[in-house]
Amino acid sequence: MKYPKIGIVPQIDITNPFRHVRLFPQYQHSIERVGGIGYMLPFTQNLDIMKEMANSFDGFLFTGGQDLNPSLYGKQELEDLSNSTGYAPERDIFEPLFYPIVRDLNKPVLAICRGFQIINVIQGGTIIQDLPSYKISHTYKAEVENMHGIILKPGTKLHKILNRDTIKVNSFHHQGIELLGNNLTVSATSPDGLIEAFDIDDLDFGVAVQWHPEVLYENNEDDGKLFKAFVDYCKGEFSF
Repeated sequence: MKYPKIGIVPQIDITNPFRHVRLFPQYQHSIERVGGIGYMLPFTQNLDIMKEMANSFDGFLFTGGQDLNPSLYGKQELEDLSNSTGYAPERDIFEPLFYPIVRDLNKPVLAICRGFQIINVIQGGTIIQDLPSYKISHTYKAEVENMHGIILKPGTKLHKILNRDTIKVNSFHHQGIELLGNNLTVSATSPDGLIEAFDIDDLDFGVAVQWHPEVLYENNEDDGKLFKAFVDYCKGEFSF
C-alpha cells in the first residue's frame, strides 16, 4: 500500500444559501505530506452507501466545523450563546450514523475539534456550550496561532505517538468536553483541567484532539508526528 486512502468528513458553508460542501486544504495537505491521499466524503443518509464508504477507505479524518446541536447530547441551547458558530444539520445527522459503522470495522480514526466533540457525544458524553461562561478563557481566542501548553498522560496512544509529557497547541474553540463519553481515555489536559485529547478505546488507532494540528503541521514537529503516525498506521508501518 503505497498511498493509503483517507476519507475526510468535510465541512459546510452554512452562510451560503446553496450550503456548499467545502474542505479547508490544510487537511488534505497534512495527509499528503506524510504519504496519504485525502478524499472528501459525501454527506448521505443512506446506510448502505455509508457501509460501502467505510469499507473502501483505509482510515478516516473527522474534521472541525460548526458547533454540535445541543439536542445531540440532551441539552437546550443557552439563551445567550453569542460565541456560537451555528449548526450544520447535515453533519449532525451524518456523523452519528457513520462513525459507529467505522468504529465497528475498527478503521483508524483521527478526529479534530468538532470531530473530537462529536465522537465524545456519540459515545455518551456532553459538551460545555460556552467556555468563557465557565471562566475558562485561555481556549477561546479568534486567532489561529493562539498557543498554550497541555499535559500529556503517559501510556496513552497520544503520548506514545509524541513521546513527550507537555506540548504547545493552538486553541480557537469556544466549546469543550463536559462529561467524557464511554470507552474514551483522557490523553491530554490543559493546566486548568479541560480535556484537550482522548484515546478511543474501541479502536486500535483512535486519537481525538481539540486543537487544530492541520493548521501548523508544516512548522510544528508534534503536529506533523500526529498525522504521520495516523497515515503510517493505515499503511501498516506504525504500531503502538
